[in-house]
Amino acid sequence: MKTKITFLLALFCYVFLFYSQAAELTATSSTISTVYLGAGDGDVILLDAGSYNYGFPIQASKTITIKKNPAAATTPIITAQLVDPAGDNGGLIFDGVKFVRGVVMSGSDYVINYSSGMQRPISTLQFKNCEMTGFGRSFIRMQGAALATATIGSILIDNCLIHDIGNSYTFIQTNHILGALTVTNSTLYNYGGDKFFAPNNSTQAAFTLNFTNNTVYKWSKSGQNFFDVSNKFTNASVYNIKDNIFNLIYSGTKGTNYILNCTNGGTLNAANNLSVDFYGYNMTGTGATINNTDLALNTGVLAGVTSIPFEDASTYNFSILSSSALATASSTNGIIGDPGWLKVVTAPVSFSASVSPTSSGTVSPATATYNAGDQVTVTATKGFGYVFKEWQDANNSNALVSTANPYTFAMNANTSLVAVFDPVTTYDFTLTKAGSTWGNVTVSPAATNGKYETGTVVTMTIVPNPVTSFVNWEDNSTATPRTITMDGNKSFTANFTETPFIAGWDFKIGSPTTARVGDFYSNASNKGVLNIYEQTGTATSWLAHSGWSTPTTPCAILWTGSADFATNRRYWQATFSTSGYTGIQVKSLMSGSYQYYTNQKMKISLNGTDFSDLANVNLTTSWSELNASLPAIYEGQSTVYIRWVGDATSTLVGTGNDGTAITNIFVFGTPIGTGLNNNALLNAYANSNTNGQIIINSSLKNGKATIYSLMGQKLEEMSLTNASMLSKKLNSGIYLVKFEEAGVVSTQKVIVD
Repeated sequence: MKTKITFLLALFCYVFLFYSQAAELTATSSTISTVYLGAGDGDVILLDAGSYNYGFPIQASKTITIKKNPAAATTPIITAQLVDPAGDNGGLIFDGVKFVRGVVMSGSDYVINYSSGMQRPISTLQFKNCEMTGFGRSFIRMQGAALATATIGSILIDNCLIHDIGNSYTFIQTNHILGALTVTNSTLYNYGGDKFFAPNNSTQAAFTLNFTNNTVYKWSKSGQNFFDVSNKFTNASVYNIKDNIFNLIYSGTKGTNYILNCTNGGTLNAANNLSVDFYGYNMTGTGATINNTDLALNTGVLAGVTSIPFEDASTYNFSILSSSALATASSTNGIIGDPGWLKVVTAPVSFSASVSPTSSGTVSPATATYNAGDQVTVTATKGFGYVFKEWQDANNSNALVSTANPYTFAMNANTSLVAVFDPVTTYDFTLTKAGSTWGNVTVSPAATNGKYETGTVVTMTIVPNPVTSFVNWEDNSTATPRTITMDGNKSFTANFTETPFIAGWDFKIGSPTTARVGDFYSNASNKGVLNIYEQTGTATSWLAHSGWSTPTTPCAILWTGSADFATNRRYWQATFSTSGYTGIQVKSLMSGSYQYYTNQKMKISLNGTDFSDLANVNLTTSWSELNASLPAIYEGQSTVYIRWVGDATSTLVGTGNDGTAITNIFVFGTPIGTGLNNNALLNAYANSNTNGQIIINSSLKNGKATIYSLMGQKLEEMSLTNASMLSKKLNSGIYLVKFEEAGVVSTQKVIVD
């Protein structure tokens, strides 16, 4: 009986384990949605080769692995931005895939960008044997104050290649409360953004960092910290940073770039890291404990090593020979940096390559060490004005070796090659813009010092803008784009007409994001200035975006934090002079996203304090015009203030940061005849008397005075025939008096009591 019961129990356990075992599923780009949504906790989805534009929403209480199918001929590529989780306490594991979102180091895209309304807890996010490249901002971004109570158990990155990404923002930014971040055995290079990790959670918790055996090359801008945790975690947190190579920041000169910036205490265990361009560690606060046994060049176990001996960092070959001191310099007596770069050499032979003539091209690799018998491929890349001819043996009187490029051969002995290039004919290229300096013509490919090689096909394309119109080319043709072949010296002229204007901003260049002079201006002494202000009047910065709304257009976004939206709404304000112009129009485009007021106003002032409404528009998520013609009183002014601000009494739409956006701000006006010197002061003055009238005193003989309300309404016009004249009786208030004579304009504000 006992035996029978034991058998039945064993059978039950077998059946239970069999049916509860995680499954392996196969998916293609056309079936991934169905397969993923049907997967269970622990299941592994094997991706066939192809591009996957799918967002993988995390499923409730399920951790699903997305993995390259071993039978796939090429690596599956995920091109979509991952969408918000669909349930709580789920996770994602990616293994052997490639993430590519867009143009390398350009644009404003993310891979994971969980929104401000996403408060779901996440068990884990893991990336193993993956490649991440080709996106402009963050790899992981979790934004918004609403995430303050949400948690992520862990983020893991192992054996990954992370490169050529970022023009702003932080690689990993979490508003969630993160429990642990582990990065191991990975290579990171060419990051033009800010930091690697910067948490933004508002609720402190204990945190564990493990950053071990990674190679970091050209990462972040000057003054940016690699791990910038500030005061976001408690002093029970532990930061383990071991056996890494940190070599060079991406741009700018070395500033206070700390590997770790932590101001709230905790324990730092730093061991056997080698750093160039990063300062080390800023570990402060109550309970801060620092255990630091990092390495230094030409010191201790690295005595005699004066630079990091990558084989060819210029081509992102970070190999370290097994004979190097770095190969045994880790805390475990192994290699420091990504162990995948260890190059074991037992029978070394050396390789070198050069070019002839000097500066005629480049070769890769230029120097290297191999094992005898290794197959080696060397590539020659021509410089401008040259063409590759052949390889020669520098050790054998420059004897011909091969005309193949690339050239592959067996390294059986020390080898030194010369890449020989022949010159080719080049021609001069000249392009002139006539009629307006603001006419825009792109030329592709770009000339090299004003020259092209013979036979180069060149395309010239007119790029429209609001202040110019293309007329024709020098031969009266009007085709655009225009394509020509360089078979001799060439000269071209693009003829434009210019619409009279004062200043304009199109935001096609992202910076500056405050105190920005006009991207366009008619006169260098009147470029205009655009600023963004808090309600307190304090200048701040807007968010620059390279492609926003519909149609996608470069723009500026208010981006007031959601927590401050109601109390500290921002506004844009432009200043410029209207002296010498009449018929002035201000044009702009606006749109809304995230959170915004539907009614947006354009206001005007002559003193920057007293503003009147000019126009308004009801925002949508597409661009809408907000334009206004300025009343005549605002002509001839040394300074005019235009403000774009949300109407707080209108409907409030959406959630999150203020997504009110503006673009294509242009101020148009018709120049007027100068007559007298525009800088001359007209001898005309206005005051008020006790009867509610304005007194006009003037020595003008052929001038006139016009009285306007502060709203720009024309109330009275008088020809200045007498030295002293009285207006009609007016109500108490502020009025503007505009004096004009022979094209000269001056304005005065008068208060009538």
